[in-house]
Formats: sequence, C-alpha cells, structure tokens
Amino acid sequence: MSSLTIFNSASAMRFDLAGSASRISTSSDAPGGSSRFLLDRPRRGRASDLVIAQCPFSRDNFRDGHPGRRHQVKIDPATLTAGAAYGWQAATILPRPIAWTSTLNEDGTPNLAPFSFFTGVSSDPPMVLICVSRRKQQPDGTRPPKDTWRNIERSGEFVIHVVNDALGQQMDTTSREFPPGTDEFAAIGLTKAASDRIAPPRIAEAPVAMECRLERIVEVGRGGTAIIIGELLLWHVHDDLMIDGRLDLSRLDAIGLMSGCTYTRTRSRFEMRRPPQK
Repeated sequence: MSSLTIFNSASAMRFDLAGSASRISTSSDAPGGSSRFLLDRPRRGRASDLVIAQCPFSRDNFRDGHPGRRHQVKIDPATLTAGAAYGWQAATILPRPIAWTSTLNEDGTPNLAPFSFFTGVSSDPPMVLICVSRRKQQPDGTRPPKDTWRNIERSGEFVIHVVNDALGQQMDTTSREFPPGTDEFAAIGLTKAASDRIAPPRIAEAPVAMECRLERIVEVGRGGTAIIIGELLLWHVHDDLMIDGRLDLSRLDAIGLMSGCTYTRTRSRFEMRRPPQK
C-alpha cells in the first residue's frame, strides 16, 4: 500500500492514499469535540506509487534566510501518476468546503454526490463552481462522465448544500455508487424538500442549500474533468442559524475535507483584522 511522508520542522505525518483510517490520528483542540475526525469509506483499491526526490539536508540550502534544521521534499508532478498527483493535491489544497450536490437522473430519481473541489467564483451575479471527474475506464475503454456531470449538462440545474457535523456520515455515504434508479435521499434517510426555482430537490436537513442554474461547463485535463460553473439563484438557510440578519458560523457547524478520509470541524476559529488601506 502506498503512502507519502511530509516532513516539517516538528513532525512527520503519513497520509495513506488508499483511504485507510487507521494511519491518521485525530486532534482534540476544539471545544465540544476533536477538530479533525475520520469517516471510514470503503476501500477503492490500491493507491498509485509516488516518486519523491528528497533534497539532501544541508544548512547551505537555507542561506536565503529560511531556518536550518529543516528537511525539504520536492515532488515533481511530471513523475507522478494521475492518482498520485490527486493524492498530493488533496493533501496540500486544504481545508476544502464540501459541495453536497443534488441533481435529477434522466429517469427522475434524485442523485446526491459530494465534491470538494468547490468554490465561489463571482458575486455579480453570484456564481459557484464544482469540479467533477469522469468515471474510471470501463470495459469498452471509455470513461463516461459521472452522473452529476451528465445530469447538470442535460438539465442545467443543481442544488449545492453545506454539510454540517450532524450530516457528515450521510454525506460520506453518498460518495459511493448506488444502483441505477435508486432514490439516494430515501436510501440514506434524508427528507426531500422542493426547490423554488429549479426541479432538483434539496435536502431539508441541510443547514444551507443553494439553488443553481448552469452557466457553462469547461472540460480540462488529460483525464477529463468538468469545471461546472453555475449561477446561484436562491439560498435556503435554516432560520435558527440567523442572528440579526447574519449567518452564525457557530450554529452552522460546517465541516470540510482535509485529505483521504480526514475531515475538519469549524468550531475552533480566530479573527485577523486587515490593516487599514493607506
């Protein structure tokens, strides 16, 4: 089983890229629970090997002012398989918010899937993007789009939900494949709520839901990944999360993805005031 080692001045952490929960421990530095936690997904096969070139330790390497006594590891994406490169992206682009996305399949059954390559991209009008990859190579040699990609491309509509701690396990369950025709809301015990402006239903239990309409799809990369950009048409927010017209982040209790099966809570927060403009 492949793993990678990241060195810093204080410690070495091992990330099992095949998704084993046994190799990463939790950290308890937030009131009311650990700041990081594991959701144990079914194994998806062996991870790709990593090629790592470690720079020899030498104080001469740090004459530009960087502190000594520090190892430096260089990872060249050109030497990695696509799976290994994804592992490094997941381990270094973090924490990532989760876009728990609902769409309608061609037969009308609702589909749910989480995506962590997700962000906002515009505010006038408000737009968001999610990145959805193709399926693994099929017996006929093709790599068809995943259901979410295909559904959005066909209907032009989707709902993105914020995932809180209470919904984490159900969200993680929807990362696996369900048989065709499955109502994934019913399969994991969620309540469907009608959207106001689009056809796909939203998750009633989710603290925040965002109704979106497709703006464009841009396919990038050799393996085929869809950057799906959508205009945000309407927010649904549980009213008990609002204080004086503002969303209370403590009550929201959102979670994010770190690497592999490791997630982070948002209960430990701090502020940094921006310096005034001169």
